[in-house]
Amino acid sequence: MKLIHKTFWVLGLLLFFNGCNQFEKKQAAIFLEVYFLDPGLKFPMNISCQALRSKMLKERVKYKLIDNEDTLKLFQRYYNQLKNDTTQLNFDVKMQVIYHNHAQVDTLCMGSNFNITVNGVKKKESKDFHNFIRSNVYGAH
Repeated sequence: MKLIHKTFWVLGLLLFFNGCNQFEKKQAAIFLEVYFLDPGLKFPMNISCQALRSKMLKERVKYKLIDNEDTLKLFQRYYNQLKNDTTQLNFDVKMQVIYHNHAQVDTLCMGSNFNITVNGVKKKESKDFHNFIRSNVYGAH
């Protein structure tokens, strides 16, 4: 009986530590979460980055997870090329990309006219980056 009890105890510990290891692997992953509106959807006012995921738009916002390794490598290449822009511009946000890179999380907001912010900082327009994101979210246009 003691042998069975010890066996269950050891198996329990192994399962516990294996579960912790799986949690750490998930936390260290690189992936994108994309919240977006249909491209032709129009509102009488501009939608801010924060409002995109509000209760007001909950029924209209769609979600996509991007975790393909090749797509993420290309995303990182475009992302690292983004340059700061000193102009201030409020724009109509159509898409919010949450970029999970291990422990770091960045929020990108994108409009329909190539406008981009990263963590609230305006970036210079990048048609290539914008088209890359759109094609991965909406499909080929």
